[in-house]
Amino acid sequence: VDDEDALNAQVCDTDPTPEILRLHHKTVRCVTEDIEALRFNTAIARLMEMSNALISLEHKPRVVVETFVLLLAPFAPHVAEELWRLLGHEASLAYA
Repeated sequence: VDDEDALNAQVCDTDPTPEILRLHHKTVRCVTEDIEALRFNTAIARLMEMSNALISLEHKPRVVVETFVLLLAPFAPHVAEELWRLLGHEASLAYA
């Protein structure tokens, strides 16, 4: 999100690099397993790793950002819902 509360221009429809794609899949797998095992602290730590990797990118792939928001939703539902709307989705995050 930029200073005017709009979607940052760095989020675009580019293909993720192989490293980011590998981290993307690893994050989805680990967060899913951690939530099922009630290891919420480690799930949040995995999300922080993904967040740090995305911050360093000049162009953030939309598919990775959308997945990140979906994974964030159980921990910060209101923030995730707002981000989901900024990403251009009409329906609620709960239906995704």
